[in-house]
Amino acid sequence: DGNELSNDGCTNCHVEIGYACIVVAGGDVCGNGCRNGTKEAGEACDDGNDVTGDGCDNKCEVETSWQCVSTPHITVADAITSTCSVPCGDGVRILGHEDCDDDNTVDGDGCSTSCTVETNSACAENAAGKSVCQKCGDGVLQGTELCDDGGASLACLSCSSVQKGYTCTGTECFAGPS
Repeated sequence: DGNELSNDGCTNCHVEIGYACIVVAGGDVCGNGCRNGTKEAGEACDDGNDVTGDGCDNKCEVETSWQCVSTPHITVADAITSTCSVPCGDGVRILGHEDCDDDNTVDGDGCSTSCTVETNSACAENAAGKSVCQKCGDGVLQGTELCDDGGASLACLSCSSVQKGYTCTGTECFAGPS
């Protein structure tokens, strides 16, 4: 940073704990505080930016429905930074990060353990933001399904219509007038 002073962020060409430095024309500029990429006392998180919607807001607070963990800083020895992620399975879908979130981490119910919509399934959010999923072909009539006979016949088409010449009553389909 062009000087021999300590407690300014850079001492003997090493970044001091609690500071982060960036290279600019003419030397380094060091700073401490929120958004410097180094988690310090009083900060719930610090991811080094002022972007909202990435888990750590511009006030170094964890955003609603996100989790942030402390991780070793890449360039500052003995310092920590924050890595934030959306917890899958908490029942709150975060747009752009999860396709669904049905409040569990169970495969086979329409919403996978990685919060993606499973094959032959459809999910919609209820008022609380929890995904309510239906899995076509499981023999259980759910949500917007018109029929679901578990594949016992060829009458129920994608759980949304009945093939001509058949009748379905929920989970049972049989030949007869449609």
